[in-house]
Amino acid sequence: MIKLAQNKLSSSTNAETKLFFTCLLTNSNSFHTNWLRGVRHNIDRICLERMKEAGDDYDESAPPMSRENLKLMIQAYWKANTNETGMRVMSLLTLFFVGGRSSEP
Repeated sequence: MIKLAQNKLSSSTNAETKLFFTCLLTNSNSFHTNWLRGVRHNIDRICLERMKEAGDDYDESAPPMSRENLKLMIQAYWKANTNETGMRVMSLLTLFFVGGRSSEP
């Protein structure tokens, strides 16, 4: 939303308006940048507290990929039959067997 406001007010000649939008500079330590960081931190904290109260699981990890998922993906690539199919199938197979998460079978 702050980006939308910046776009609408980008032609403003008001010095205070221009100073406020320095909050979007990630490498700045201005008052406005620290204010926005605080707002984002508070939003994250409030959302996590609500999730805890509701009993939701805060897990951003991807669901495990099964051999059936792998089979369906390979079938979809072969059905598409593009010039890259063979390479993509080999990449999928390699990543599935070599790059899996250690906790998955």
